[in-house]
Amino acid sequence: MSTSRAFICCSRLASRACAPAPPTRLVPFSTRIIVPQRQLTTSAKLRQETIETPSRGPEVPLTSFTKEPQGSHARSIVILKVPKRAVRADIEKLLQSKGLDITHMQLRLDRFTFHNSSMCCIELASEEQAQRATGELDNIELLRRKIRVKPLREDFVWGSTAEQAHSRYFDEHEISPSEALRPLLEGRRMLFSVQPPGWGEPNSSVDHNKIAKQVLVDHLEKFGIETTGALQPFYGDLKQTPRMLCFLDFKTKGGADQAVQAIHETDIQGRKVWLQQAVLAPWRAWQIGRVDQAVLAELQEKGLASKEPYEDKFMNSDRKEGGKNFKATRIQRIQNRK
Repeated sequence: MSTSRAFICCSRLASRACAPAPPTRLVPFSTRIIVPQRQLTTSAKLRQETIETPSRGPEVPLTSFTKEPQGSHARSIVILKVPKRAVRADIEKLLQSKGLDITHMQLRLDRFTFHNSSMCCIELASEEQAQRATGELDNIELLRRKIRVKPLREDFVWGSTAEQAHSRYFDEHEISPSEALRPLLEGRRMLFSVQPPGWGEPNSSVDHNKIAKQVLVDHLEKFGIETTGALQPFYGDLKQTPRMLCFLDFKTKGGADQAVQAIHETDIQGRKVWLQQAVLAPWRAWQIGRVDQAVLAELQEKGLASKEPYEDKFMNSDRKEGGKNFKATRIQRIQNRK
């Protein structure tokens, strides 16, 4: 009897050893995947999964990796640390000045600010041009900011924003600037403000944004949020005047109006909040015009943009020359407000 039992045990162990191991996902040592906490609901697109490309720095939404490569990676480059105000024409001008021919470019823009995501992927006409670009363009200045240029990773897949209709970012090849601004044209883009210092610790943007996201879910998602803009952290400003938290695009004009009636000038968790229709600042209009003059003309014709938009002086200022004591002045200003 003992021999029989031993035989059975050995048979079971042998079968387990021969059985195929469950598939595992190999992750390169230098790849780091970040998955923020899930929200209670997700229809407002408040949660975004990101992946950091090895030795590349900026984080790119996982949802961008959805298409097969459009061409040879051997003749493609990635530009990092792109100045936020840079538009397609700025990058094209830089590359053309070096004799480089662009066959495809992926530059994503924030639909609320029309600033780029600080990363641009470009396919050039030849492998020789790609090799030359990484040597001649790395650490060169674009709009007075140094950029980094690297070969495009072999496992990178050209992104598509077509299925990301409600993403904060859009690509002009997939969604036109006019379509990205449709909520503004239809009066369903709102500005959500809160009494300083907002929720959470005054000097902790992490806690502040975590609570703010939950506030949006609990109090505004029921009105149908389509897209949420970047959350603006609070850094010690203790004045009682409203401070912008974020822009919100609602799915319908009716939903936006209902949200205003229910939320505007009310208290949420001990802080007064404001919800008002977004107004296009002159410097925002200027940035839109840099991307698409026809869209700016349409906004001006409908009275949604100033006839005289002006350059964003803050974004374009040279802090080294024009603001040598910028940091010290800012700290002193904050201390005076307390």
